[in-house]
Amino acid sequence: MHAVGIDPFGISLMETYIRELESSTIPLPHWAVIIIWLIIFVSAHVLFRKGRGLSHAQDFIVTGGPRGLVKEQSVRLALVQVLFSAAIFAYASFFGGPVFAFFAGGWFVTTAVSISLNLRSILFLRALSEPDAAKGSVTLSDSLAVKDHAFHLFGVAVFCLLVGMLVAHLALFGAAFILSATAFGYLRKAKAKATYEPPTEQSGSS
Repeated sequence: MHAVGIDPFGISLMETYIRELESSTIPLPHWAVIIIWLIIFVSAHVLFRKGRGLSHAQDFIVTGGPRGLVKEQSVRLALVQVLFSAAIFAYASFFGGPVFAFFAGGWFVTTAVSISLNLRSILFLRALSEPDAAKGSVTLSDSLAVKDHAFHLFGVAVFCLLVGMLVAHLALFGAAFILSATAFGYLRKAKAKATYEPPTEQSGSS
């Protein structure tokens, strides 16, 4: 008898939760979401370039790869992101409703996350440059550097998933999905680097 009483309550609770998800909205017109996203996107790239400059100025933590190649890739990546974002917003705006909340809202949150990650990097590198903050030097392989970025994205994806479950909003679920997919892509890239990258020559070896 107790099980019979509990089961309808559980079903009702689940139905209420699903209705909350389906009613997920962004209280801004679509054009305003796009403009704010563009501001966040530009700000994130400004912070990224600032962090990259600080990274190049220190020798405690070094990663492989020529600097010219890194700069060229960042420009291409920015162009690809703009085109990809335009496709996401066009698709989400066409369907509207929960689809817009999941894809456009998720992409908005994903882009906003990059600001926090870049800000954390800047603060860490500034602290690293303080006197007696660190000694010695470590050189990370390209593969490990890519994995580290993937691990950061996985951590934020879990955060978005948990908060999304609490507040029942599709934008956070969309962000968790996009961040996880991006992180898995970085891990595949890291695996490819580890497989095909030639061994680094050690200086001073005979």
